[in-house]
Amino acid sequence: METREQLMEQVRKRTFAARMSLYALCKEAGVSGTVITRWIKSANTPSLKTIGKLERQLDIIEQDRAAW
Repeated sequence: METREQLMEQVRKRTFAARMSLYALCKEAGVSGTVITRWIKSANTPSLKTIGKLERQLDIIEQDRAAW
């Protein structure tokens, strides 16, 4: 099973591949940007619920871009 840190690293890579910022992803997913700030500063790792919101939004973004 992957750790929350590994899941967030995957989110970061997918967000980069989608050519958007983590903050923009948070906004679209309805997640506070402070989540990313704290993660970047290694203050904490987002909850699995929050990571799930980010992953679901990335799924939508990737599907939309694939349809272009």
